[in-house]
Amino acid sequence: MPVVPVIIILILSLFLAAISDLFGMQIMVIRGQNRAYAYSGIIGSIVSFGFNLFIVTMLASEGTALAFLVGNLVIVSIQMYFIRDLLSLKQIIKMMMPYLLYSLTMMACILAVPHIYSGPSFYTLAIQCVVGLGSYLVILFIRRDEILHYVLSSFRKKQLSKDKRMEEI
Repeated sequence: MPVVPVIIILILSLFLAAISDLFGMQIMVIRGQNRAYAYSGIIGSIVSFGFNLFIVTMLASEGTALAFLVGNLVIVSIQMYFIRDLLSLKQIIKMMMPYLLYSLTMMACILAVPHIYSGPSFYTLAIQCVVGLGSYLVILFIRRDEILHYVLSSFRKKQLSKDKRMEEI
């Protein structure tokens, strides 16, 4: 399947885009660094465009995906430079390392599915989605991840308040 390498590259790009959104919108804008946030996006786009001009003739769609990845990497790098007083690279790596390991475990589970189940590709894909999501959530639950428990407790609180309103009616 020729589209698989492109999707893998785009998944990495989406991860960087999420980090960029976190650094940009949640940190830089709140700290009043709007200009630096805008410059990071502009410079990243220019780098992506330039990279695209050179590599797309050799690698076609994979080249475009790589250019997008490089652009997002530039954006995140610039943003990390501007928030270096708030978070060090060592702190960021320390915070992200467990989730990287969880993701690699999830990827191993997803890649194992076609070796265990050899049905139609649509069903294989559906099973891979369920296995991927399930394995990641199970790991988060076993590791007592703070974010997962926060989301679950928020859901429980909303459900309890909804139940109380139903009782009043």
